[in-house]
Amino acid sequence: MKTEAGNYEVLFGTNRILKCGRVVEIAEKGLNKQFVRFREGEDRKILFECTVTDEKGDTVVKVANSRVQHAAPGYKAEISDTAIKVINEATGDVWLEFASIGPRSFKLNGIFFLPGYRIIATDRGLDVNSNLLVGNTFVNCAAAIGLRSGGFSLG
Repeated sequence: MKTEAGNYEVLFGTNRILKCGRVVEIAEKGLNKQFVRFREGEDRKILFECTVTDEKGDTVVKVANSRVQHAAPGYKAEISDTAIKVINEATGDVWLEFASIGPRSFKLNGIFFLPGYRIIATDRGLDVNSNLLVGNTFVNCAAAIGLRSGGFSLG
C-alpha cells in the first residue's frame, strides 16, 4: 500500500517536512535513491525504513518496517515502542535517532553519508556538507532535499 505524501510529517534536524513525497532524494544519472522511506502498513500505521552507512559505504544500521534489522559491531541500538537510537559505542555519537512524536509525526536525526554528501541532523539543525539549515519548513514538494553532483536543492 502506497502512502500519500500528506499522511505524515518529519522533523529532520530542526526542519519540518510536511506533505512532501521524500525527505532526501539522490538523483544522478543511473542513481535515483532514497536512503530513508516512510510507507503505510496494512494497519495504516506509518513504517520507517532506512539504511545508514559510514564514510566507506559500510552499513552501520539497517531499519525495515520500523525495526532494526542489522547494527554493525561497535554500535548499540536502543529500541522502545516509539523510538530507535543507534549509538557508536566508542565515541558516543548518535548515528540514527528516529522517534514518533505524534500519530503521524516523526523526528529523524543522525549521521548520513551519501555519495558526495555528509548530512548531520541534530536538535540544533541540519548540516548538509557544511551548509547549516535551521528552522525551515518544506511543504508540498516532491523531495525536501535533492542531492546532485553539482550541489543540492531545497523543496
